[in-house]
Amino acid sequence: PKHYGRIIRADDEVIAIREFRDCTPDEQLILEINSGVYCFDIAYLLFALQKLTTNNDQHEYYLTDTLEILRSAGQNIKALKTNNPEEIAGINTIEELNEAEKVMYVKI
Repeated sequence: PKHYGRIIRADDEVIAIREFRDCTPDEQLILEINSGVYCFDIAYLLFALQKLTTNNDQHEYYLTDTLEILRSAGQNIKALKTNNPEEIAGINTIEELNEAEKVMYVKI
């Protein structure tokens, strides 16, 4: 999972997504990661965006915090799992880009 955010669950329910830099040591051991792909009802998203703060390690607005905000407002949060990590691979470095290109060329 490297430095991806972690899906935090309680009783199999998604309760939050924690960015790696803000994870506790125990949360860093979680293997379920955030792919960064979301689907929102626009009204709920707009509600949650108004409540975002920069109270985190990087002092940034985290879109992932909207899930915790919505859950605390009584909304259900779901996370879909994939058995194919290639489907959700992120590209942040030239090495990761090269790896993604190899995967794409094999699929074509």
